[in-house]
Amino acid sequence: MGKHNPKNNDKHAETRQKVVKLLIEFGYFENATEFYDRLSSFEDIESLILKQAPVMMDRGQFVLLQNLINTLPGEHHSPWILYWSATAFLPIDPHSARQGYEAALAGFEKTQDSSGIFISWAGIVDSFIFAWDDFRPLDQWIKWMQDFLQKNPVFPSAEIEARVVFAMFCSLMYRQPQHAELPVWAQRLERMLPYFPDKNRRLAMATHYALYLAWVGEFESFTALIERLKPSATIDSMQPVNLIAWFQTEAMHYWLNANFEDSRKAVQTGLRLADETGVHLWDFILRVQDAYLALESSNPDQWQNYLQKVRDIMDENGRLHQAHYYYLAALEALLQKNPQRALVHIKKSLQATIELGTPYHEALNCIARGRIHIELAEYKKAETWLSKASALAEPINSRFLSFNLFLSQAEHGYAREDNKAGVVALVQAMAIGRQKNYFNTDWWRSQTMCGLCIKALENNIEVDYVQQLIKTRQLNPDSPPFHLDNWPWSVRIYTLGRFSVLLDGASVRVNGKSKNKPIELLKALIAMGGRDVSETRICEALWPDAEGDNAHSSFTSTLSRLRQLLGSNLLLVHNAQLSLNDHLCWLDIWAYERSLGELESALSNRETQQLIIIEQKIQRVFDLYHGFFMEKEAQPGWMLPQRERLQTKLLRMIKQLISFYSSRGRCKKVIALYEKAQELDPLSEEYYRGLMRCHAALGNAGEALAIYKSCQSILNVTFGIKPSDKTRQLFKLIKIGDKQQLKRACELCVQATG
Repeated sequence: MGKHNPKNNDKHAETRQKVVKLLIEFGYFENATEFYDRLSSFEDIESLILKQAPVMMDRGQFVLLQNLINTLPGEHHSPWILYWSATAFLPIDPHSARQGYEAALAGFEKTQDSSGIFISWAGIVDSFIFAWDDFRPLDQWIKWMQDFLQKNPVFPSAEIEARVVFAMFCSLMYRQPQHAELPVWAQRLERMLPYFPDKNRRLAMATHYALYLAWVGEFESFTALIERLKPSATIDSMQPVNLIAWFQTEAMHYWLNANFEDSRKAVQTGLRLADETGVHLWDFILRVQDAYLALESSNPDQWQNYLQKVRDIMDENGRLHQAHYYYLAALEALLQKNPQRALVHIKKSLQATIELGTPYHEALNCIARGRIHIELAEYKKAETWLSKASALAEPINSRFLSFNLFLSQAEHGYAREDNKAGVVALVQAMAIGRQKNYFNTDWWRSQTMCGLCIKALENNIEVDYVQQLIKTRQLNPDSPPFHLDNWPWSVRIYTLGRFSVLLDGASVRVNGKSKNKPIELLKALIAMGGRDVSETRICEALWPDAEGDNAHSSFTSTLSRLRQLLGSNLLLVHNAQLSLNDHLCWLDIWAYERSLGELESALSNRETQQLIIIEQKIQRVFDLYHGFFMEKEAQPGWMLPQRERLQTKLLRMIKQLISFYSSRGRCKKVIALYEKAQELDPLSEEYYRGLMRCHAALGNAGEALAIYKSCQSILNVTFGIKPSDKTRQLFKLIKIGDKQQLKRACELCVQATG
């Protein structure tokens, strides 16, 4: 076996020739002769390989290193040769690399080489990460290292310590995220990262640590890590395999923080670098991120296109990637409003995560499955899966998992009309969201989040955070929530009893010569309904003497000035019709008419005829109706129909309410309603008669007679006429105290208003 063993001469010569030839093929021309002279034995060849192995790995010359090692006879495969052979296999065949690391570890144990033992064990862990497949065997290796560290707590060097810390961190993160010591190992890794000498390995470590921060929901720490390492992540200083992974990490960071433009840029940079360098190890994850970004759009064709790109390369990767594809496909199916197809996909994803032994992903899948059962109105099944998710998530102690889980539980509660359960879960979800500044989830569905945000604002839950969430994600419910004063409307316009405009909460000056015509245009648009008002109709109102192109030119220029004042997105033109954007603008008359409709529905539906609910809705109507439409503004002809229409609707509703309360003997409520009607229409004798009857019924004949006198006076002053026969007859009945006839008159009144 020594240098001068004659039996090895021929084999050695042949090996030396192969080594030098390989070196020349891979560009080591200048050193070829020097290498040849030095390789006088197998030990020399082994020494050369061990010396050059780190350099070759740094350059990505995995194949060269493996070929050089293959030139050595088996008896010269020392533990260190086995280690570097496994390392060369790692990016290409992780399962073979694992076998090599295990063989190297066994050899190092025999020689009691602690350095070799530590880094071979770290290599075994690396093989699981590169394979991205079954993580369950990691359990035995976690215990193995825990036992070894109890006997060997001192590391040979700081670099080896960092390798082991990183490997133990990854083992626990992927396989045992519920382990009590995971945060401890994470903290050790964080402290070591800035000082790790190998910049490529440092970036690789940071990539996994960043993923951990995302999983546990520490987004601010994630951001700090990105900002600290981003300047060093350049093609000039990093291996492509690590740099591409880093771009994926950046893309995930921006996406989680709802910065979709920068996320898309990072994905494109990573994919472009992969094409330029031929390093496609991270293509699948980049494509997945690209698909998540596509799902933010409202284009189903785009969803399917990007999802297909993921599907096309799915089989080339580990089973965890396949699980990720089905998880993503389930979300796409749910967005397509096909929960049955979503269920098929999530079952595949969930089964894979169970078989692969990744509890964090299993918890996410349980939450997703619960959401799908909610969409299917299978609430018992939804509860079962959300309970399973809770059992998995609680020991993991991830705020991000908890945020997703509580949102799903709130959705579940409201879906089965258990408002109390919905509120309890929503309080917990939004509190976490506020504390951690969450503005995205991996299963984001805009309309679902709109509904939950509306519920949060209705119950005054974390109002500031919810408003910021709505603005950041530009949430637009299918039906604008005009009933919510605390919805973050860009523009608020008040027209009942006054005219004022608020832009992002600040009052807009509506007076001044330069603003007169744009504001008049706004008033005309509102007076004509605020939606789908034809340009022709507006021009006839504001520029009655202009014709054809002149009228259109005036309209266009005035509209442009109004947009400059209030924002370009507030006013929409479609098919020569102008509308206020009701997703951005709160208009009091829209809120008023919506509230009137809700009150009318409550009155007509016996199941909702609870006095407290009805009285809340009545108060909402009167809170909105501060006075007549544009009461203090000039009243051109085109403004009067809207004023009369809104007033008439309120008077009609008051009559319904009078009938409702009269039938229940609530005289004081009826009196208040008659007085409100009298304010709106002080010349209508109907309301005077109603007040007279109510006061008489309560035994206040004097008050009833005084009301008649008031009616008599106002009619005489205004029109020079007397009250009608009906009113005078009622006056006589009250005056003489004819209770029987008065009662009959009251009954007829109730029937008439009903």
